Amino acid sequence: MSITQGKDGFTLNIRLMDNINDEEGKFKMSFSGGRLGIVEDIKSVKGLGEQGYTPLTPVTEATLYECNVSVARYPENDLRITGKIGIRIDPMMETVRIVNSEFKGPGNIELVAQKVGKDKIDFVVYSISR
Repeated sequence: MSITQGKDGFTLNIRLMDNINDEEGKFKMSFSGGRLGIVEDIKSVKGLGEQGYTPLTPVTEATLYECNVSVARYPENDLRITGKIGIRIDPMMETVRIVNSEFKGPGNIELVAQKVGKDKIDFVVYSISR
């Protein structure tokens, strides 16, 4: 998720990264962020850079956003991971912080929300080897 300043506030952008498959789009994410909006079918991307971000509703006030997240393998619609993330956004201070996150899914994959740089957070699907 990155923050960019516009005349109507800051626009958050979310992205799903896939660290398991070589092919893009093998996972899809649904994101429900209350006043940030609801986005369905965000396809996973590979690699770093600025590709694959989806814009949400602009933010004008500092607050904590409690968001629901669901990720599943596509098109099989299995390997489902669900959970919540709390994101504190302060547009005036230009800060974004992950306050808490809890994701549950099958034992062989994991979803992690990670802050990248000052103003970016990516959701990343990892394989867990046991």
